[in-house]
Amino acid sequence: MQSSPRARAVPYLLLAPAFTAILLIVAYPFGNAVWLSLHQAQLLRPHRTAFVGLAHFQRAFADPVFWEAVWNTGIWAAGTVATQLFIGLLIALVLNESFPGRGLVRATILLPWVTPSVVCAVIFMWMFNGSFGVINHLLRGAGIIDKPFPWLANSTTALPSAMTALIWHGFPFFALMILAALQAIPVELYEAARVDGAGPWRAFCHITLPLIMPTLLILTLLRTIWVSNHVDIPFVMTGGGPGYSSTTLALRTITIARVELDFGYASALSLLLATVLLGCAALYFTYLRYREQGDRP
Repeated sequence: MQSSPRARAVPYLLLAPAFTAILLIVAYPFGNAVWLSLHQAQLLRPHRTAFVGLAHFQRAFADPVFWEAVWNTGIWAAGTVATQLFIGLLIALVLNESFPGRGLVRATILLPWVTPSVVCAVIFMWMFNGSFGVINHLLRGAGIIDKPFPWLANSTTALPSAMTALIWHGFPFFALMILAALQAIPVELYEAARVDGAGPWRAFCHITLPLIMPTLLILTLLRTIWVSNHVDIPFVMTGGGPGYSSTTLALRTITIARVELDFGYASALSLLLATVLLGCAALYFTYLRYREQGDRP
């Protein structure tokens, strides 16, 4: 029995609001960014918009600051995500065990995550202050350094200092998500492994890690995207300096748009960053597809 045209149109009508929202929130801004990247669009010269083609992309590839920002973005994303993953995994394994006060500890772990990133940046900016920061105070008290060190004013330590703040701010995300994945593992698997003589390390390698690997991968992908687009902490703590030593590609894009008011070049930079992140997402989904094909009988 064939349905009437009106009945066939109902699903499309129900999906229309969602598709409209996607077009307004995603498609239109992306299309506008593409249009701006192909034009000379400066806010100080609103009436002198001209088509320049790929000139902004050529300018980026010829700009040494762009490549320094790309390098810093790779260090920024890989270092923070890997460290957050490692710390989050350790904390999740601890919180998955039974001990007095576990509920309170789980709630306390959330404090860095719920702290606004700007507040987190200000806290660590004072901690790393070269004159009276607590980091220098502790290191001098331990005899590691003999005089205050300008952490945020040194081109070698500015980026790692900002990364430390972001690591502290973001590790609870990994910890709680991994904890949820750990609690979904059946206890019977560990009991069977214990009967077979497997110790804690073998149980972790052959049961825990394979079962939470899909969660680890999607968390790493999502966090890499978020961290690569993050500008609050480096902007507040270092401003991208000294020089361009702590300038990431996202921060460079914001600076071009906010200071130079060159929205055409800033849009080109944002599209280049989006292309790299889309490539990372494509690699992840390709891996998932091959993994699903390998699991089929």
